[in-house]
Amino acid sequence: MGMVFMCSSKTKTDCFRYKILGLPANKQDQVAKIYKGMRLFLFDVDLRLMYGIFKAAGPGGYNIEPKAFKNEFPSQVRFSVLDDCLPIAEENFKDVIKENYYTQNNFEGLLKADQVPYSVL
Repeated sequence: MGMVFMCSSKTKTDCFRYKILGLPANKQDQVAKIYKGMRLFLFDVDLRLMYGIFKAAGPGGYNIEPKAFKNEFPSQVRFSVLDDCLPIAEENFKDVIKENYYTQNNFEGLLKADQVPYSVL
């Protein structure tokens, strides 16, 4: 399994400054399922680019880094870089996660094992 986190051009700075990915408080249960080593990705909703490949540095938790995201995204996980790849444009990965899309431009971030590139498992 893996997970895609969303960011904007504004919140991406905090992601890399604190090495943390975050979701809103109502996603706490989903983030709590993240385990150390789980593959993570970051999708910039403004640029429509996917960054990664990251891995969870520990389990997901709540308010791990209080300074990040002005407390807007307290469901958090620390990450480290697994493979520093160039960002991928949405049109190049959209078919792989097509079942995750619930609107034309929005998709569910939880990935199944077959949606995570086998080369990174």
